[in-house]
Amino acid sequence: MRLRQLRTEIVSRLSAAGDDEASADAAVLIMNALNIDKTHLLLGEDEVGESDIKRIYADAERAAEGEPVQYITGRCEFMSLEFEVCHGVLIPRADTEVLVEAALKRLPDRKAVVWDLCCGSGCVGLSVAAYNKNVTVTLADVSDTALEVSARNAEKLGISRRVRIVKSDVLRDNMSEAADAVVSNPPYIRRGDIDCLEKKVRGYEPRLALDGGEDGLMFYRRIASAAKIKSGGFIAFEIGYDQGRDVEKILRHCGYIKTEIIADTEGRSRVVCGMAPY
Repeated sequence: MRLRQLRTEIVSRLSAAGDDEASADAAVLIMNALNIDKTHLLLGEDEVGESDIKRIYADAERAAEGEPVQYITGRCEFMSLEFEVCHGVLIPRADTEVLVEAALKRLPDRKAVVWDLCCGSGCVGLSVAAYNKNVTVTLADVSDTALEVSARNAEKLGISRRVRIVKSDVLRDNMSEAADAVVSNPPYIRRGDIDCLEKKVRGYEPRLALDGGEDGLMFYRRIASAAKIKSGGFIAFEIGYDQGRDVEKILRHCGYIKTEIIADTEGRSRVVCGMAPY
């Protein structure tokens, strides 16, 4: 079977299963299985061996059941970098790049200490460190799986010497040092809304990384009040689209100044920043 035909069949299978991103998901599965790039995929003239066809069909069946392709392939692109992901860590989203960009814009032009709380795969803190050579980052999470994945991602990105991994429950534990910046994409889904999320999320992504308490603001309150940030440093959160004003109020209540709500490319509130007072 030629590559072009195989891709058509996989897209059709995923579409029939209700996958709204069937074409993109099929491309990811095929490129991963055959270890080819997008240009090679689009040309579509190669013959695909029987063993590869069987693997791709098996992966497509998993995707048709609702399993995210990132978990099937074990990797995800974020900030033009490749990150390992697995069951037990949240899949990085393009929306979260707004958080990284906000942090990079606000970091001083000197050596800086950044803490990434609720780090998951480490994609936020590691991206900041990858694009700013002056940064050392501490990645903190309560999940052993998240910390193991973060450590491997730091190694793959070649920045392990500037990365520290810490097991920490941010709802109970305190930072061991003051930072120039704290970044976090914490759990922020309202507990009662989790079962209403799409199957790919509610059925496969870790509830621990989703559940933000009854009003979705539990982690923001705790982190904002407990974070140790140097004078003139900043805190930056990813937020749900309707949480901007609430999180901004939390920051102001905790003494942060120059608070700002930043929108994503769709115009939705996505990040809230605040500066620690001088």
